[in-house]
Amino acid sequence: MRKNYLFIFGGLVLTLTAVLTVMGFKFEKTEQEKQEGLADQYDVSTQDTIAFVSYKRGKPGLYIFNNKLDINEKAIEFDNSKSIIDPSFSNDGTKLAFITANKNLEKDLASTVHLLDLRTKQVTELFKSEHMVTELDFSPVSDSLFFLGAGTFGNYSPIASKRTHDLDVFEYKLEEKETVQRTSLKKYSMTSLNVSPDGKSVFIQMDDDMDASTPEETFETKQRVFEIALDDPKKLNVVTDPDKEIDITELVLSPSGNELIYQSISNPYEGKTFKYELFSYHLNSKKEHQLTHFGNFVGRPRFGSNGSLYFIADKKWPNRKDNHLYRMDDKSKEIKEVILPEKE
Repeated sequence: MRKNYLFIFGGLVLTLTAVLTVMGFKFEKTEQEKQEGLADQYDVSTQDTIAFVSYKRGKPGLYIFNNKLDINEKAIEFDNSKSIIDPSFSNDGTKLAFITANKNLEKDLASTVHLLDLRTKQVTELFKSEHMVTELDFSPVSDSLFFLGAGTFGNYSPIASKRTHDLDVFEYKLEEKETVQRTSLKKYSMTSLNVSPDGKSVFIQMDDDMDASTPEETFETKQRVFEIALDDPKKLNVVTDPDKEIDITELVLSPSGNELIYQSISNPYEGKTFKYELFSYHLNSKKEHQLTHFGNFVGRPRFGSNGSLYFIADKKWPNRKDNHLYRMDDKSKEIKEVILPEKE
């Protein structure tokens, strides 16, 4: 009799385990399928061709769109366990690089960098990395692709969320198919990689934490824009106001190299939900000017043709994402929404 009870109990345990496993799988799958609509990952070529990422039931698709040139194509799609990150056009607009990575970085930090030839429509794999590649930017003067690589994913403090850390700048030479590490900083945070027009330096947003010795001191530092000369990468030059008390986040360098467009908080002292807007900063005059007044979350600035500025606005910030793409005319400063095919 006892053996029968043990047999029945064991069967129940196995059944319950199987049910919970299936439920866990379904829950994970449901979480992966929740992403829907326009992501904030996109780029614009000098011909105003837009490469953007949109999700359908969690599956990321890379799309190419140019209304004037009658281009409306899906370049590639991946399964819902993957993310497409930072599509980046070459200077002449004939190539597009992008990153794929696992959505769950705790399970696998590896990533792959792909290249789309816009003339042949073929996608090839440039290289794989066991570490997370977070951003890309083509050199305007050489056949090189610069990227940011992260060594770890985690949190440095119990109060901080998990993110990529130990970041550095790398260069992938397309002709030689080799990677060169350009910095040895292992930065806690590093974003918005921009190669200068002459290809001699990179502009990056980082924490101004050179004098910080503990994680707590790091959290008290401000986020600024640095220029790093590629022939002297140990020398870090702050190019924005060193006394600015408000963090600078996402940025883009103008094609002339004389102006930065960056994201910053427009209402830091109101005691309300932060509003993120775009600001221009002239590197010569050192003057800052607010460009947008949406009152929500504006970011991801990119330059198109004739100095036009593109950006993403999250209209439902700080709630569920509702991303929309906009274009600002360089001369009139008129702002119009860019209606993408996936949002019609």
